[in-house]
Amino acid sequence: MKHKEQFICNSCNEHTRLDIHTSKMFGEFEHVYAKCEHCGYKSTVYYTNKRVRKLMSKQVTETNVARKEALKSKLQREIDMLKVKFEGV
Repeated sequence: MKHKEQFICNSCNEHTRLDIHTSKMFGEFEHVYAKCEHCGYKSTVYYTNKRVRKLMSKQVTETNVARKEALKSKLQREIDMLKVKFEGV
């Protein structure tokens, strides 16, 4: 039996399988979330736009460790800015 990753739902506090979904929002924006199998709550993993998806693609293919780390930092900053934009957090 293959072990699946789990997370604790932000709404019902139950352990649930980490099953990632993506939904289009508007324009170039997408919402990436995990849906609780108990209560149906959508826990945000992150938001993306064209820039974030391009950085993710570059990071996957980058072989130089220093450049990969720089991309990781840049990517996290972009994701954090989108979270503030959509959640105000």
